[in-house]
Amino acid sequence: MIGRQHQYDYTPLPQPVRITEHDWPEGTVPLVSITCCTYNHVKFIRDSIEGFLMQETTFPVEIIIHDDASTDGTDNIVQSYVAKYPQLIRPIYQTENQFSRGNRPWQFLEPVQRGKYIAVSDGDDYWTSKKKLQIQVLFLDSNKNFSFCFHDVKILDYTNDSKVYDPYVKTQKMIFDSRDIILNHVISTLSICYRRGYDYPRPIPEPFISFDRYLAITLSFSGLGYRFPAIMGCYRHHDGGITKKSYKDPYDRLEQVTTNYRNLYSCILDVAPKINRKHLRLALTIYADYPKFRFYLKNNFFLFAIRYLFIMTIESPKWVYAVIRKKFNRGFY
Repeated sequence: MIGRQHQYDYTPLPQPVRITEHDWPEGTVPLVSITCCTYNHVKFIRDSIEGFLMQETTFPVEIIIHDDASTDGTDNIVQSYVAKYPQLIRPIYQTENQFSRGNRPWQFLEPVQRGKYIAVSDGDDYWTSKKKLQIQVLFLDSNKNFSFCFHDVKILDYTNDSKVYDPYVKTQKMIFDSRDIILNHVISTLSICYRRGYDYPRPIPEPFISFDRYLAITLSFSGLGYRFPAIMGCYRHHDGGITKKSYKDPYDRLEQVTTNYRNLYSCILDVAPKINRKHLRLALTIYADYPKFRFYLKNNFFLFAIRYLFIMTIESPKWVYAVIRKKFNRGFY
């Protein structure tokens, strides 16, 4: 198995060097696999790849890019980088879009990853710090009780004159256990670096979008997560983004989001350690049922609101009681 320590047999460089300048002996197994998923990101993929190539490390790295049958020329840009850095970049080109067939990129990426550590990004996001990998990998190497780490990112709205919003994470917390991860959305996919060696729960029902939450939650079952309070990447909002889909009917948007979360937490609930299941049930209440309850109450659909109040009371009675006590005088919306 690649994950065994003795297979990563290399002599670290004395100082971090840009990975495009590395010259490792033939057969050296990379310590880190950078994985990138892309589809129709022709406007963004160069920034993403350049963010990988500017990394300065003391250890070997590989870059694996999965292109899901792009139709806008993204694959041509990827190929131009592969031709320039064949020792670094390994592409996976799909001839038919796999996402539309219910297949997810990690199903193709996972079998070919060789790194002890995996760093993740999408083709429309990008890294901004050349020290990102070195910082995260050295931390994981020195702290075996942490299964992953992440960092703050800025949010760039590509559709609104490149407006930059506040950092993605608004917390002072540094160490996260499974309860923290399950009940709070604090991690952006492009910031995660994790220790390889666990299996993704399968199968995953549709619709399912929140890979960042899915990955972080399942990682938290095997160790703690550490947050670096430094902005080392940029998360883009744009019309082509999978989470940026517009809906004419507010209920359609609500239905999509809540169904996504219900599928996410229900899927993980089936494989979660017993100690984590009560937190997952609470997350079902907070992210899947409570938004519907608020929507129906606000729009005077009282019978539907009562139905979801009943569901929430069955799933998480203590939380419902606490919310009612807190919000009774202010209203639920």
